[in-house]
Amino acid sequence: MRRAAIAIGSNSTRMLCADLQGGRMRPICRGREETRLFMGLTQDGALSQEAMDRVVSAVTALKKQAENAGAEGEIALYATSAARDCTNALYFQKYLENETGLTLSIITGEEEAELAYLAVSDGRDTLVIDIGGGSTELTLGQCGAHEGISLQLGASRLLKRFPVKSASDAEALIAGILASPEMARAKPLALSFCSAPVPVRGIGGTMTAYRDIAAADPSRFEGGVLNAKSLDTLIRFLAPMTLLQRSAVPGLPPARAPHIVHGLCILRAVFETFRIESMLALGVNNLDGFLLREARALNNR
Repeated sequence: MRRAAIAIGSNSTRMLCADLQGGRMRPICRGREETRLFMGLTQDGALSQEAMDRVVSAVTALKKQAENAGAEGEIALYATSAARDCTNALYFQKYLENETGLTLSIITGEEEAELAYLAVSDGRDTLVIDIGGGSTELTLGQCGAHEGISLQLGASRLLKRFPVKSASDAEALIAGILASPEMARAKPLALSFCSAPVPVRGIGGTMTAYRDIAAADPSRFEGGVLNAKSLDTLIRFLAPMTLLQRSAVPGLPPARAPHIVHGLCILRAVFETFRIESMLALGVNNLDGFLLREARALNNR
């Protein structure tokens, strides 16, 4: 069965169409539109009409792409952190349904963490880090069981509050994240990880940008290895740059230039809290977990 799902994230809106068979999921095509939904939150916490219109245009285009790829049945549509935070979520849901014909679900942070883990783990013990625009999900799998949390720490969320124009700004931001109540919530999970470390996997735009920048210039970034030293080097490299300069960095998609340093600062704080030595960045996202979960549910009927 060929199914598709669209996820409205805080930075981008994505689509995945995949074949589901025997409890497995095989991707057929992916789509992505920059929608910057979190940046469209107004001072009173509502999503602006302009931001909602960007999402409607993106969902319409991605829906058509999925249908052209042969998606069967209703295309699933869900949203994450920005939609969880906004004060006009009900209007947003109704507006999207009227304009696109799709029913929007707003998932919890815990479900988002679960989907990230499903996308990566395949039953193996691992720590999964998913840094988004509005939130960061951390899920630890050990001895066949897993636990996940969602933190109100996201690249766009921090961009709106703490501008970074220098390496010292970035260092101050990292210190602030480490001292924040949100990062304190991650410490029990960090203690469990430190007591029995497992491989670390990262997903999402911050992770793939980190991986691709390091791979594009291995002589500067520890031979392309994703560890604390290469991460520190990358933050110091990018932080003082103008937006135009960042947009020209090999491996960094220009759309990620405004908030990449904030995402990397979150990752650096996670590295320190969990005492992570190195990690692997994967090109999957929570949509992979969403459709894998559907494949398993279909197989169990």
